[in-house]
Amino acid sequence: MRYKKTGLASIILIILLSSMLFVGGSFAIDQTPTVKEFVHTVEVKDYGLTVLTDTISFYNSMPSKAIIPSIVIKYPREFYDKMFLAEVSDSRFNPSLSIEENFTVVKFVPKDVVQIDSGVEYNFTARFLLKEFFSFKSSNTIQFILPIYPSINIDSSVLLSNIMVPYGVVLST
Repeated sequence: MRYKKTGLASIILIILLSSMLFVGGSFAIDQTPTVKEFVHTVEVKDYGLTVLTDTISFYNSMPSKAIIPSIVIKYPREFYDKMFLAEVSDSRFNPSLSIEENFTVVKFVPKDVVQIDSGVEYNFTARFLLKEFFSFKSSNTIQFILPIYPSINIDSSVLLSNIMVPYGVVLST
């Protein structure tokens, strides 16, 4: 009888250890900071220059360091040949532009691990120049295509979308 109990205990121990190996990934600690806000600004300058600025504000509320993940922002497919990356706030990220299904996809992949300390906020900003986003409908009416709500691969508490136009311009939808 004693042999059976020891054998049963050994089998249960082996099952527990093997299940931990298969489920081990679920015990990993998430080291991604929270996104406080995603600020998307479209600014139409005089003479039609359009500047798109996206700022993602991360905050590390964890007691340890947090790792900034790859950032993926999606815009409508029609933007692919009309947007040019002008500036990235952090040179530790490699930008790339591609088309996936109906989207223009902009990826910012860290070259190495990008960490922020506990209690620290980190802002990532990408600025694009947009061409051919307007057309003349009449002598005093111009039609603009404005990317109002992009999508992002990270959950955000807040999305702020701003449109700035030159003085005297009236927007109608």
